[in-house]
Amino acid sequence: MAPKGEAGDHAGSPLHQIKIRGIMRFYNSYEAYVPATDSLAKMLMPVRIAISKVFEKNDYGKDVELLAIISACVPKSFIEDTGWKERNRYLKKDHSTDIRLFIDWEKFTTVSEKERQEMYLEHIFESIKQFYEKHKKLDFDGEKALSDAKEALAHVFE
Repeated sequence: MAPKGEAGDHAGSPLHQIKIRGIMRFYNSYEAYVPATDSLAKMLMPVRIAISKVFEKNDYGKDVELLAIISACVPKSFIEDTGWKERNRYLKKDHSTDIRLFIDWEKFTTVSEKERQEMYLEHIFESIKQFYEKHKKLDFDGEKALSDAKEALAHVFE
């Protein structure tokens, strides 16, 4: 079994950030096993900065003030042994999300850096899509958020 991983949050927890009504903030982090941690750590801030610049300028509705995506990149054996499950929650009290979908660790750790970047971006897009499809009753324009995220990240790793 691979050595235990780490949680990647090099810029503070969303719970400690100041709430600003009317602006949707973006937060991303990861829970991963090595060697996936190194690649995810490099991608974290460029993605957070690019999406934040766009999200903070637009209105996506009143229900989601913090879109938080925590990527889980761990071996399948760990998932099976622990019963770890993906999460796609809306936290009404905080007007925030808790989205934790899996990235295929076995594939992620064997492909090129460019392919890892593509996998991570697709993971971010899929996380947004699954959230808005599951939580359709919210006042949240998920389609616009997804479209804006794709535009913001089109050249993030170039």
